[in-house]
Amino acid sequence: MSKISTNEGGFTVTEVLLVILIIAVIGFGGYYVWHIQHKTKATTTTITTTSNTKPTTTTPTAATPAPLSISAVTSLLTTFYNQYISASNSTSTNQATLIKQVVQEYGTSNLVNYAYPSTGSYSEDPIVCAQDIPSSFSVAGVTSTSTSAAGTITEVFGSDTVKVNTTVVSQSGSLKVGTVACNPALTPQEGSP
Repeated sequence: MSKISTNEGGFTVTEVLLVILIIAVIGFGGYYVWHIQHKTKATTTTITTTSNTKPTTTTPTAATPAPLSISAVTSLLTTFYNQYISASNSTSTNQATLIKQVVQEYGTSNLVNYAYPSTGSYSEDPIVCAQDIPSSFSVAGVTSTSTSAAGTITEVFGSDTVKVNTTVVSQSGSLKVGTVACNPALTPQEGSP
C-alpha cells in the first residue's frame, strides 16, 4: 500500500480568500481616507474662494463707475442742436418761446441762466456762438467720466466754421447739456433789448 502525503505544496482556498480579504480591507481603508481628505480639501477651497470673492462683489466702493456713454452724449448734443436750430429757423410768432423751451428741456438750470441772463442780452446767439444759425454742424471729440462729458460742436456757416465746446452732465439719472463755451467768451450787453 502506498502512503498518502499530507504535506502538499501550494495555498489552500482559505488562505487565498484570507489574503484577498486583507487586500480588500486595506484598499477600502485607503480609498476612504483619500476620499475624506479630497472632500475636505475641496470644501476648504470653495469656502476660501467664496470668502475671498464675496467682499469684492458686495462692496460698492470697490467698483469704479463706468464713464458716461459716448454714444449717448453724442446723441444728446446732436438732438439738442438739431432742436435748437429748428426752433431758431421757425417762422412762428412764438419763436423765442420755442427756443427757450429747447434750452430748458435739454439743458441744466445753469445753461438756462447762461442763455437767458437776468439783465442784458448777447450780441451773438449764446448757444451757437454766432449771429447767424449754422447750416450744419457735427459733434466730435467726446470724452467722458462717470459724471460728466465734454465734446466739440463744429458749426458750418458756408465756408466758415465755428467750434463750440460743450459739457454734458448726469443729472437725476438723465443727461443734460451743462455748458456751452464760446471762443471768445460772450458777455451780456447791458441795456440791450
